[in-house]
Amino acid sequence: MATRKPATARRSASAGGKGAQPLTVVVPPGIIGAVKSRTDPNRQPERGTTITQNPIYPVLDTSIRTLRQHQNVIELIRHLARVEGPFATAVHNIVEVAASKYTILAYDATAHALSVEGTKLAMSIAENMDTPMDYSGSAKKMSIAGTVKTMLREALLTGIVAAELALNKASFPDYIQVVGGETLDWMDDGNGGVYPVQTQAGKNDPVSLDIPNFFYAHLNPDPNTVAPRSMMEACLKILVYFEEFMEDIRRSVRIAGHNRMTVELDAEKIAKTAPRDVQADAGKLSSYLNSVRAAVEQQLAQISPEQALVHYNTARPDVLQSGAGSKIDYTPLLNVVVGQYATSMKTPPSVLGLRLEGGSQQMGSVETLIFLKSAKTLHTPVETVMSRILTLAARLYGADVYVWFRMNDLDLRPELELEAFRTMREARLLNQLSLGLITDDEFAVEIGAFPRPPGARNLSGTMFYHKQGMEVSTSPGDTPMGRDLQPDKDAPRAAGGRSNGK
Repeated sequence: MATRKPATARRSASAGGKGAQPLTVVVPPGIIGAVKSRTDPNRQPERGTTITQNPIYPVLDTSIRTLRQHQNVIELIRHLARVEGPFATAVHNIVEVAASKYTILAYDATAHALSVEGTKLAMSIAENMDTPMDYSGSAKKMSIAGTVKTMLREALLTGIVAAELALNKASFPDYIQVVGGETLDWMDDGNGGVYPVQTQAGKNDPVSLDIPNFFYAHLNPDPNTVAPRSMMEACLKILVYFEEFMEDIRRSVRIAGHNRMTVELDAEKIAKTAPRDVQADAGKLSSYLNSVRAAVEQQLAQISPEQALVHYNTARPDVLQSGAGSKIDYTPLLNVVVGQYATSMKTPPSVLGLRLEGGSQQMGSVETLIFLKSAKTLHTPVETVMSRILTLAARLYGADVYVWFRMNDLDLRPELELEAFRTMREARLLNQLSLGLITDDEFAVEIGAFPRPPGARNLSGTMFYHKQGMEVSTSPGDTPMGRDLQPDKDAPRAAGGRSNGK
């Protein structure tokens, strides 16, 4: 087990004020070198063992009613996210919409200002996690983008984001290992708090994950609940009802929804074709009639649509119409069911292909806004865990900073359509830079040009934007429409009379 010598860093309690009491930041003396958490704690960690992934039960041959007896909710949700159509679509769409670009910023722990060197260090750490350095075998590292998307999916399915910062032999950051929330158990620490443990195969006692390089954050947690709860748990009951309803419709269609060929056999004529000894015995005659019927069934089952049906006058074939038009109309009831189903999955019906009736444009705009806000909620636990992981990683390199990992706001509009809005935002940022309200590095971060190139001029507070007249004027006469509305300069400004001093 690799250990690191305790290191301390002293910083002021305030941002540089006189007489401030110093604080001592102590780096944990025993950072774990080997990864303690397991992505699949039920698997024996033996090299060369073949890993088989079997479904919970046969998917195609199992009725949806068997879901009612399932005990592990998170395990059931994971299974449905793979095999159940609308549910899997909802999970995929929410994760893909929530997977926006991200920004990494580091701030000085004393001055609480943007740290250029700390930000470069945090970005380098992330790039090192993206890039495999060990070429002795297959690359085991997951990219940061893949890790973030996995965390978003975990937040949606399990209600928690848990990850361990894996360290190399020198106790420096190597990669991030995401752990499933359902694999964790929780132990009371005796002080009113809890810490996670994991029961792993081959070990009698649970493995404690109360280590400084393991982090977790809940999604919308209840104050009195320790274990995480998935936000998709609310749809399980209506999901079972929806699938049972669809199975009932399927059975109804198969029974009465299709045309069927019928063949009427004349029992008297067929009986006359039997031998005399068979005609004299009722049992033998019944077996003979059944054999003729089975032969006719076998022959009809093998016939193709383009083949002619040739028969004796002992059989009269006919087509039985389905009469489906006289059956009950399930559409109104189905509209109610799919509406509740989509609502419980926090996804608009049109996104899932479940909208059976037309909707208005205003309704679509409201649904889209709510859908984006639902997807945005997944950012909070991911940002929390990634910020703390990168903060620890930066401090292991000796930087007294804290790192913010922030995901961009969600927008479904095309990139080219957003250019006009970005131009307006850039003008506002230039105005703030000119007034000195933001620094040059903060401006570079906001427009996506960080780090600044070497030799770039510092423009913060120089009033360059105002001196060159680049600010937008608000005078009515400075716009074409405003000039058209202005009165002619030769026109009298006031009429005569005593009221105007004339």
